[in-house]
Amino acid sequence: MKKLICCLIFGIFLIWSCDSQKPSSPSSANPFYIYKQYGAPVYYGEGCNPGIDFDISQGTPIIAATDGEVSFVGDSDPDVSYSGGIFVRVQNAQHFDMIYRHLSKAYVEKGQLLTRGQLIGLSGASNDGVHHLHFGICKIEGNFQKYSQTHDPQKFWLDGKPQCFDPGADYSKYYQKGITIPIACRAYAKELIPQACRQVFHLFHQQDIVSSRNLWNMQEQALHCDGMPCFCHSL
Repeated sequence: MKKLICCLIFGIFLIWSCDSQKPSSPSSANPFYIYKQYGAPVYYGEGCNPGIDFDISQGTPIIAATDGEVSFVGDSDPDVSYSGGIFVRVQNAQHFDMIYRHLSKAYVEKGQLLTRGQLIGLSGASNDGVHHLHFGICKIEGNFQKYSQTHDPQKFWLDGKPQCFDPGADYSKYYQKGITIPIACRAYAKELIPQACRQVFHLFHQQDIVSSRNLWNMQEQALHCDGMPCFCHSL
């Protein structure tokens, strides 16, 4: 009985201590559903979500939220349920790191300089099978899984509100002072599909395994634009 009471008290404290907001619904500004907000209770790290989680289909183009330099690209821990997929870390000149987790494919490498809107990879899933993008902002070389070493990404939106990246807009005055949504939206997502397909082919070619079967698999590679599937072979 004492153990049960202690667990209930700890759970209440955990929820109270996390600076969590309600899940956000898609809107004209942000067409993607954020199903787990920054600070929401989680069972890892310090018990509070150290980023925001976008509910998106696997194969959705993930793009740079602002300019930066890739500091890490690698696989996540395969034995941890909340981990999984490819993890990309990008250092921003304003002295924080941007975290892109659970990617199914990455098209960048360590040391590469990125510009806002550049294709980073395709979304995937965590080891527990949940398809989503975990996006976080943490201190330079900080532990991105610790809530105390991270910042709420939604406080970094360009002009204080979520915005889709517009390839025709001039972001020079902002440089790295604000972020756009790290997911390709609307028409721009469709523009990126041919580029992503070329990257898929390039990966097969690099591995020297371009066979008729692999080419067929490449052609059937499903990508997504705002949740709608687009296929390489249909372009």
